[in-house]
Amino acid sequence: MFGPSDSWVRGRRVHHRSSQFHNTLWELESAFKDKFGVPRDWAVLFLTGSGTLANEIVCQSYFTSVVAKSEREFSLRLLQLALRHRGLGANARPCCLAYVPYDTASSSVEAAPSLSPDELLFADMVSAFPYYDPDPAVGIFSTVSCKQLGCTPILSILAVSPDAQERLWKDDSESVLSLQSYLRWRDRGETPHTPSAPLYAELLAEIGGFEIEPFRRKIDKRRQKLEAVVPKTACCGIGPVFTFLPSVALCGIQRKWDLYTGAVGPQVFLYAEYDEAFDQLCDDLRRVEWPC
Repeated sequence: MFGPSDSWVRGRRVHHRSSQFHNTLWELESAFKDKFGVPRDWAVLFLTGSGTLANEIVCQSYFTSVVAKSEREFSLRLLQLALRHRGLGANARPCCLAYVPYDTASSSVEAAPSLSPDELLFADMVSAFPYYDPDPAVGIFSTVSCKQLGCTPILSILAVSPDAQERLWKDDSESVLSLQSYLRWRDRGETPHTPSAPLYAELLAEIGGFEIEPFRRKIDKRRQKLEAVVPKTACCGIGPVFTFLPSVALCGIQRKWDLYTGAVGPQVFLYAEYDEAFDQLCDDLRRVEWPC
């Protein structure tokens, strides 16, 4: 108590240099590894910021190339981050090949690319995890506490293998983009910058009750329900985000349900909302007069 940036965590006020917060951070990392099968010798970092923060940290800490395709919006975003940091210690930084296993905008899946012997594989799994597991070849992956894990926005999460830690570009700064700084502070159960402490406790509680296989079955069942009422010519993609192709027939549905507008068309995130609301959406879609 009586520390900087006190906030409520587990019914008491704590600050981010307190033993209570240290314990929460250690418990969270351990729980995340146990729940999602992350090896015990990996480091899992929890950062107060979006998935973009986690991805940019990787792009600054490694000389990053990106598997990017014009129809996959989030691979192009990742490429922009990588290009922004290309000139920084280019000869000193280890090589990293990055890709986006699941692109939300197009609801499409990308297989892991082939690696050269000196490359590390990074997966931007912000929209994929935990419906999809990281490929075994991945040495670093990012995700977030909201989206599929269902918490308040937002903590970004970086899982870093021992190999990735060993190859890491040595950056002694306390920059918010320094992966080495996060790893150094993590070794003593702290974060280098002031965190949003309540979000850590919320994520720990959410992970405790999270069941992966029922979660995946829920998404698959919802997709099957939508595919039963939406013609194949009116949608595209697979996985946890259902994407409609643009259609005048959908205008009323989009306004009523305030559907998210993606790069391709309106979208339904299949892990969001209660079943009752989802079933009502399906009933409304059943009454749409789709163009022939």
